[in-house]
Amino acid sequence: MKKINDSETNKSIFRALFVPFFLIMTMQACLFYVVAVYGGIEQTLRNNAADILDERIVNRKNEIETLYSKSWIRLEGCRKQITNVYSKYCYNYGSKPLTLGKDKQQDFLRDISGSMITTLKQNEVNGIFVIVNNQKKKTKFNKNGEQKIGLCIRDLDQKSNYTGVEDLLLERAPTSIISDIKCSLDSGWEARYTFNSEKTGDFYYNPLNAAWDNPDTAGEDIAYFAQTHKISRIDKPVVSYSLPLMDEDGYPYAVLGVELTIDYLSTLMSEQEIAGTNSGCYILAMTNKSKDICKPIAEKGAIFNRCFTTDEDIKLDYKKNLDGFNVVGRDGTKFYGNMAEISIYNNNNPFEDQKLVLVALVNNKEFFSYISKIKHTLATVALISLILGVLCIIAVSRRFEQPITRMANKVRHTRPKDGFKLGRIGIYEIDQLVESIEELNRTASRDTARTEFFSRMSHDMRTPMNAIISFSSPELLDGADEAVVAEYLDKIHSSGEYLLGLINEVLDMTKIESDKIDIVCKPQKSSNLWETIITIIDKVAQKKGVIFKKDISEGDYNVMVDEQHLNQIVMNLLSNAVKFTDPDGVVSLKVSMTPVVDEYVHFVVVVEDSGIGMSEEFMEELYTPFVQEHDSREGTGLGLSIAKKLIEMMGGTIKCVSRKGVGTKFTLDFRLQMYKEDIGVYENERIEQEAGAENTHEGNVDAKVVSKEDNNEDKAKAGQKKHGNIDESLKGKHVLVCEDHPLNTQIIVRLLERAEMEIETAENGEIGFEMFKNSEENTYDAVLMDIRMPVMDGLETSRAIRSLDREDAKTVPIIAMTANAFEEDVRASKEAGMNAHLSKPIDPQKVYDTLSELIV
Repeated sequence: MKKINDSETNKSIFRALFVPFFLIMTMQACLFYVVAVYGGIEQTLRNNAADILDERIVNRKNEIETLYSKSWIRLEGCRKQITNVYSKYCYNYGSKPLTLGKDKQQDFLRDISGSMITTLKQNEVNGIFVIVNNQKKKTKFNKNGEQKIGLCIRDLDQKSNYTGVEDLLLERAPTSIISDIKCSLDSGWEARYTFNSEKTGDFYYNPLNAAWDNPDTAGEDIAYFAQTHKISRIDKPVVSYSLPLMDEDGYPYAVLGVELTIDYLSTLMSEQEIAGTNSGCYILAMTNKSKDICKPIAEKGAIFNRCFTTDEDIKLDYKKNLDGFNVVGRDGTKFYGNMAEISIYNNNNPFEDQKLVLVALVNNKEFFSYISKIKHTLATVALISLILGVLCIIAVSRRFEQPITRMANKVRHTRPKDGFKLGRIGIYEIDQLVESIEELNRTASRDTARTEFFSRMSHDMRTPMNAIISFSSPELLDGADEAVVAEYLDKIHSSGEYLLGLINEVLDMTKIESDKIDIVCKPQKSSNLWETIITIIDKVAQKKGVIFKKDISEGDYNVMVDEQHLNQIVMNLLSNAVKFTDPDGVVSLKVSMTPVVDEYVHFVVVVEDSGIGMSEEFMEELYTPFVQEHDSREGTGLGLSIAKKLIEMMGGTIKCVSRKGVGTKFTLDFRLQMYKEDIGVYENERIEQEAGAENTHEGNVDAKVVSKEDNNEDKAKAGQKKHGNIDESLKGKHVLVCEDHPLNTQIIVRLLERAEMEIETAENGEIGFEMFKNSEENTYDAVLMDIRMPVMDGLETSRAIRSLDREDAKTVPIIAMTANAFEEDVRASKEAGMNAHLSKPIDPQKVYDTLSELIV
């Protein structure tokens, strides 16, 4: 046979297509990346990010500034009413009447209290105060301290529409006027203001001294915004805006001011609008004229507590290429920030160098991370595009080349038909095809069914095996983090389960075909046949959102049954029903039992679903091995074939009715022989096995027997205080979570957020201890403590907290939350001062129940 000679005019399809297309696509990928990355896009993205942050902070600043000017410091009406009262006192008692004695001062405060309460209700502030000046002229501060008579009224719920005064709290008021004002006394009430220094009373002395120095200036122009302060040790921290009240001669007879709690100011800021909870924060702060240092007043964002404190100034490092600045937290975290000034003073105010600003800080890695992600994505896209292009070229060329070449090789040695000739077209592969076609003859037929069997088994076995081998290979596991390894393990596990199921089904089918499978019947109560099946399908259906209905006829008979194979049959039908039924669909199991004299029990089992149904064409091959209507590669197509053969071996029948898009109904009809002897021994063994399995499943939880009456009583008690399995009393409770693993932290924070609890986190024991030590007493209602943590482990941290000289350190519940679940670990936790021990993986309900039990 004459062979075709390779020459310069004959070249392969692969060589003709691959080289030029590869060069073109490489140039396109490189050009795309260079233009996209180095065409100014990065700087534009950085500027856009900064602009977005600036826009959001300005919007938030405008909201606060509007509240400041329109809802907080509207004091003109109150000041006029106080001035009218003061004028009457001047008329009755002469000049400077409030210096004549405390009786006049107390009467004056009684007379103006109504105006103050009205202003407090209208201005949406947390407090209003008036402090009387009992000095006729400016004097130096008494180094031993001073006491001033004043009236301070607080409203901690300024959004309330209640018109009475019973919800108001007196913080400072002379004893003689308390009954006239009719407000409740706060726990920190005192009759007078006590100032140890001018700094501690700056909200009073600063505007007062400014009035002495500027007698011809209006009070609004020498008003003073005081930073965070308290008037007593147990008082809530507040900020205040105060201005002097002056008579016609410029004499300051009192200072009028309003207060806002730090808690209220924090509610006006939402870190979610600038970054995630752990990525950014808002800070309301005072800054100097150069704005390179700011003193925090109020903050919002969990990351603030980790990286800053309200007791320390924050240094701002301005950048040249953006409008914002850099800030470094105490833990080394780098932030990008921006600020907007809130206008609080009129022009030429003596305190105008103190600026109130709203600062937004965002973790640098989070703020600009998307830029590097975009660059990496562009590079990845360019590389993937190039690889896909190369693969497409290879695929296209091979699509023509390989089939033709294989065909030629297969028929080359076959006797040709006489006189069958075709011309040549000059392409090597096509000329080969022509030569092969000329040599082609009919080949022996193949066993299609056998080929399909081995092809299907090869595919279905190689697919999970490929996953198991690949995901367990060092090349994939090397350097992989825990989340990736967990994902690989899950895929290995599911692939192994699939492979095991495939092998079992093939082995079952092989045994059935070779008559090597036996039906082994043992005594059993008919009521016990369906318990395991119903429990499993219940969970599967719930997970998918399918409604599972059960209708088991009454009656209990002792029967001889191969329970394993019967379960296998019904489980297969129910599993398929759930699999091919959409969420909110219905799957039902109906079992009817009818005794036939004293010999048999006639069973009819109906499995029905409202799923996708089957076509009439497929129904003809429903029980054919390896045949599936939906080529989804889910399963082997052996389940129904095995079920049919098993039920027939048990002397029963299986029937199916199905309509496409309506649903499917399988009916099993079989008889089981009655067992007339005592089966108590078998029943006891079954109960013991189930109890053992349940105890094993529960892990280290102590087993206990609960009667139905006790169980119902417990449920009734739980229902009195729980909603959705979460104790409603947990809402608003403050919990400190000490956990070094981010994923574990994320899990427990999410669980506590579902209970609407307030959460703070610490990534090691030392930080958690410092947070507890530096917190106000009774800040935390509970502490969740991991045992294994860097720096200080959970046991050390627990001992350190218990050793603090404060009452809450002795009583706060500390709950171990750890993978150390042995008995000695539990004992060590208790010895370290912990109240409870929860083992990982965490059971959410146990967390809620433990917190409910320990938090009083």
